[in-house]
Amino acid sequence: MSKKAPSPVEKDAIPSAREDLLRSRTLVAQVAEHLAVEIQFCRIEPGARLTEAELTRRFAVSRSVVREALQQLKMRGLVEDAPWKGARVVLFTREGLEDHFEFRAILFSYTVRMACRRAGPAELAALQEIVEKMERLVARGCEAEEYEELRMEAHARLLRAMGSTYQTTMRRRMLSAALVHQYTIEVVRTPEQRSASARHWRRLVDAIAARDEARAEAVAHELNRATGETILAAFDRIQARGGSNE
Repeated sequence: MSKKAPSPVEKDAIPSAREDLLRSRTLVAQVAEHLAVEIQFCRIEPGARLTEAELTRRFAVSRSVVREALQQLKMRGLVEDAPWKGARVVLFTREGLEDHFEFRAILFSYTVRMACRRAGPAELAALQEIVEKMERLVARGCEAEEYEELRMEAHARLLRAMGSTYQTTMRRRMLSAALVHQYTIEVVRTPEQRSASARHWRRLVDAIAARDEARAEAVAHELNRATGETILAAFDRIQARGGSNE
């Protein structure tokens, strides 16, 4: 009888002292990405504690793997240290969110400007393909999570279109908390929001393809403003229901 192959994060995959370093790094990335998705889609609530002991049991990995995964999430702006409590999902204040989107507006404008100047045929074709997928999803009536995954891919592809590996890496790190955190799903919660998002992305990609920096920056500003307003409204609703940042 054939034996079932173990999944990447199973109990018998717990790293030992002799385990290959590459495998350990792969486990770190898997755990970090799994938690990032759960945070993004509100499966783990803002402010929730993330203890090493609980995560070690859940993913059947060593504490060192969990510790490194949490460190990656801290660098991405998804997790923070909580006094006397270890790590927790980031809690934003309203003022912090407002500042965040003001800063993001500057970075987003710069990103699309550089994409207009540097994006090659392959990058432009990839962006066009993503927008076409967005439009098809909206036309057939997709779920919010399915569309949001594609929207995240569009942001990632836009960063690659900048052309500079160093700048792309730095801007991905700086933008990650805005692109992937516990409120972003609210931006595409309704069919109307998803339709508006697809239209914005169509206009943005067409402007980049035309090398029209002014038009691309104007659309990027609209996108950032709409995203910020939606997320601030979602934050206010959570607070009105009794949410707390304490």
